[in-house]
Amino acid sequence: MHKAAKTKNAFMTALLAIAVVFTFFSGNAFAEQKDLGGMAPAEALEYMKKTENLYILDVSPPEKHNSIHFNGSYNIPQAELLSRINEIPKDRPVLIHCRLGRTCVKAYPLIKKMRPDIPVISYLNGEPPFEEYNNWLKTKK
Repeated sequence: MHKAAKTKNAFMTALLAIAVVFTFFSGNAFAEQKDLGGMAPAEALEYMKKTENLYILDVSPPEKHNSIHFNGSYNIPQAELLSRINEIPKDRPVLIHCRLGRTCVKAYPLIKKMRPDIPVISYLNGEPPFEEYNNWLKTKK
C-alpha cells in the first residue's frame, strides 16, 4: 500500500473514531432506533410505497445517481458520508441504497452507529427497482 493511501486510511479511521465518540457523548447514544436491516428489492418497494416521509439515501457516486435514481431521493456518496452525515434528517425513516447492494451494506452500519437519532433505518439489499417506484410515484400525483 502506498504511503498516501495509508495516511488517508489512518485519517478516515481517526475521523470515524472522533465522530463515534462525539455521538456517544452528545446524549444520542441511547436513543431508540428501529433497525429493519436489509430488504430484498420487492420488499423495499412495498416499504417505500407505504412509508410516509421516507428519506431515500443513495450512497452511489454522483455520476451513477445522475444516470438513474429514485425520484425524490438524496445523494450522499459513500466517499463523502463522514463529512455529510448530519445532512441526514433525524426525524425521518431512512432507506439506504446504491446500485447493487454492495456500497450501502458498508454505509449502513456507519450511519446506524453515528446517527442513533434516526428513528427507523434500513437498506436495500440488491438492485433497486427504480422504474417500478418512479412509475408508482407518477400514479400518486
